[in-house]
Amino acid sequence: MYADPATAAAGLGNSPPQLVVPRRYQHDWALFADWCAACDHRALPAHPSVLADHPAAAGTQRRRVTAINAVHTGAGLPAPGRAEAIRQLLNAARADRLARVGERVAHVVPRIPVTGWPGGLFGRRDALILTLAAAGLGFEQIARLRRTDVTAEDDALVVRVGEGLAPHPHRRCEFG
Repeated sequence: MYADPATAAAGLGNSPPQLVVPRRYQHDWALFADWCAACDHRALPAHPSVLADHPAAAGTQRRRVTAINAVHTGAGLPAPGRAEAIRQLLNAARADRLARVGERVAHVVPRIPVTGWPGGLFGRRDALILTLAAAGLGFEQIARLRRTDVTAEDDALVVRVGEGLAPHPHRRCEFG
């Protein structure tokens, strides 16, 4: 592993901790950090939308995201490439599958009962689980969610999963 204080300073500001960049990712990280500096983005921690804005061919983008994730993980930060939007950007088959699931869920959810006891309670729960699965959350992530992890902000359903956010499949959602 290689520590490059100049790259760390470019990504973190005036008082960065020592940044460790694995040797195999030095080139990709340096390019990303330079691009972030030129575009007024933070390289560390990088917001998932910054990765989506950093254009490249599919294979190059996958390699870059791997390098960016490795540096973030090495710094003890959540990997921005694990955000569902980035995963779909890099994997067209995943995006297509989730789009099909989302269409099916959009037809099923309105028919689930949401009133009465206990059917309405279980119906609302089931609708939320289906919606979260259609948004790309795994069932283990859904099982770990707590009541405070799901909020409504303006016209978006926001779900806090670990350090990232996941969108409702049919509404605007911000990642953070």
